[in-house]
Amino acid sequence: MTAMGRMLPVVTLRDFSNSATWYAVSNGQDRPQAVIDMTIDRKLQESIVNVPPIGPIAAHPDVNEWFISEPHQIKCLLGHVVQFVFDGYIDDDRKADYHRALQNLIDLDSSVLAAVEPYVTQYCNETLDLYDDQDRPHVSIQQPSDVWKYVQFGTEVHISRRAHGDDEDGIYFSLECNCDWEPEHGLVLVLRDGLEVTKVGPYDGHLTNSDAYADPNLKNVIFKSFCA
Repeated sequence: MTAMGRMLPVVTLRDFSNSATWYAVSNGQDRPQAVIDMTIDRKLQESIVNVPPIGPIAAHPDVNEWFISEPHQIKCLLGHVVQFVFDGYIDDDRKADYHRALQNLIDLDSSVLAAVEPYVTQYCNETLDLYDDQDRPHVSIQQPSDVWKYVQFGTEVHISRRAHGDDEDGIYFSLECNCDWEPEHGLVLVLRDGLEVTKVGPYDGHLTNSDAYADPNLKNVIFKSFCA
């Protein structure tokens, strides 16, 4: 379009409030509004994907290869609201694996967190022991469930497939959290196939401890102790 003989740039608009991501690509050409509208409609259709059982996902606003869902309240995370971020889903030939894992996760209750409270508490206590007394955060855990008072769940759950050809392969959900005892590296909760938490500890970018330490002896180890 033009206004007063001046070319107007076509801008990118993203609106997740109605499950839509709107695109208009500026290519330096002066195009009539009808052409722009057609471009927006075509890009919209290309960028929205329906994923059972959570519904539409759209292109992530920050990372081209990722897709992101609408906010969902997750029962097993104590009712916390998150968005699912998909890495590799679009080009994966076995999308049904993701769908099953998502349904598993949705069906979970908070007992999945209770099962790993001893590991999260161990991570907390081992980290606190590294502080000088004057710098030690005020964290008091009288019983394992108290540990969640000092955890702030993240807002995005990253979903990806691990395919290394061993028994740790699967669809992984990774949630980065803040925690009062480790403000720099936080706490990561990793679930395999939406069934159980298979890794807790500081965030290190890996889905399993065997990958993080390049040690097959750590297969299926939930928390790698600092003291071991």
